[in-house]
Amino acid sequence: MRRLFSARDARQGKQGYPVLVILLVSLALACAVWFVVEIYGTSIQTPQTNATQPTTGAPPAPAGG
Repeated sequence: MRRLFSARDARQGKQGYPVLVILLVSLALACAVWFVVEIYGTSIQTPQTNATQPTTGAPPAPAGG
């Protein structure tokens, strides 16, 4: 005996949010988090100093003379 199914019952997946929308929203959220982390990272970064000076063998010249 054959069973007849309607087109709605024969679908393998249920209707819901399209996968593309979920992927785009996830990508947008990831970009937003990345932006916030970048801003936070630059705000806590310590200023770089010129701690290393090239050595020439001679003592450095006095400043302000």
